Amino acid sequence: MIKPFIQKMKSEHDKLLKEVNDSLKPNLSSSTIESYLEILRNQFSIDMLIKEGYHLLSISGLITNKIHLNVIKAKMSGKIKEELEDKIKDAEEKLTSTKNLLYETYENLKSYQGFEWLIFAYTYLRDAETSANLLRAREAVDSELFFHACLAIEMCNIFTDFIDLIKTIDEKGKKADDIKKSMKDFAFTMIQTAEYDLKTVTPEHVNNPDEEALLIKTINYLVPVMTKMFTGKNYLVAIDTAQLVIFNAELIKAAFVQAPQSYIRSLMAQKLMEFNELISKTREKGKFDAILPIFYYEKAAGPLGEPSRMIASANLSMALIGIMEKELKPSAMFTI
Repeated sequence: MIKPFIQKMKSEHDKLLKEVNDSLKPNLSSSTIESYLEILRNQFSIDMLIKEGYHLLSISGLITNKIHLNVIKAKMSGKIKEELEDKIKDAEEKLTSTKNLLYETYENLKSYQGFEWLIFAYTYLRDAETSANLLRAREAVDSELFFHACLAIEMCNIFTDFIDLIKTIDEKGKKADDIKKSMKDFAFTMIQTAEYDLKTVTPEHVNNPDEEALLIKTINYLVPVMTKMFTGKNYLVAIDTAQLVIFNAELIKAAFVQAPQSYIRSLMAQKLMEFNELISKTREKGKFDAILPIFYYEKAAGPLGEPSRMIASANLSMALIGIMEKELKPSAMFTI
């Protein structure tokens, strides 16, 4: 279902890459050359992700590469400063119209699958909002601002493309008697899980005081936002924020573990069978497609992860399956 979507993105990416290749000049700055070499390395990784079936990760890779290509293209033409204000304006307008599309889609959902896919798609819109906030602050250099303007626009475009897919999924999906109540129940269980997970973070987990302190500050900011969104009946954002709380809590605990990547990958391989079994059971019940846990498990099992983020992503994926089934088994989580 998502393969044609990726093929379209890949075609657009390859066309832009050819344009940049054809425009390369011998007098590029060292930073531009390094960016271009990074794009080529990323292209190899993207091709591998697509070949290995990491569809959702490949989307993220294609987005990032496409934005870097646009920045290089603007640098080579010498028009970053000239085009920056228009690009920022386009990003703001695009974000406003895309958020309106989000609210419209949210209000018209009928099925569990449609709701789940919208939570997934919202992660792209959230990233667009983050970039828009950086643009408003105007604290970065022009090339970085240009990058974030392109990122906001691209994320909004991806979200808009996903909406067409979500509408089809929602039409065919299992209808809920009261979808808003189902959203509320999902959000409530998600928040309960996040609050429980936070209680498992202890002072002994702070292995790197600076890094973990920053994560704790992030969590302290996110928790009241999560609660406020729930009480304000904005269940979609409440769920998304709870995901971030769980991920950051798991990241603190995972960073405490000093284990080589090879050992972590062997654990992933052992858990993969259990994970696939849980996904199958979830899908058999017909409510959810399990796109959310699959997305985070791809991040965990994919070839590009670092150990702590792999564990955190895997545990978040397991938590999401448990929330969908309301029968989370602690044994499904990764412990070392």
